[in-house]
Amino acid sequence: MPNKMKLEAIKHQGKRTDLTSDQLGPKLAVEEVGRENHDSQTQVKRYIRLTKLEQAELWDIVKSKDCTPSLSQAVRLKKLSQKGGS
Repeated sequence: MPNKMKLEAIKHQGKRTDLTSDQLGPKLAVEEVGRENHDSQTQVKRYIRLTKLEQAELWDIVKSKDCTPSLSQAVRLKKLSQKGGS
């Protein structure tokens, strides 16, 4: 499975299901993500921890450099992320 797809699956782990409708689909279990991608549960959990670590580190840099994106930049980043672009 490509890294972007793994990160998308992992990104949805742990989200509260009571805040969303079933129309968005069920929460993926670590076991299911691992099985579908031929990864162990341990490996999926590592991806989740790594993603959280990367996000925390990025946030620390953004805060220390006082370089939060403007609204237009944030919208552009979101669109690129949804397209899978860079």
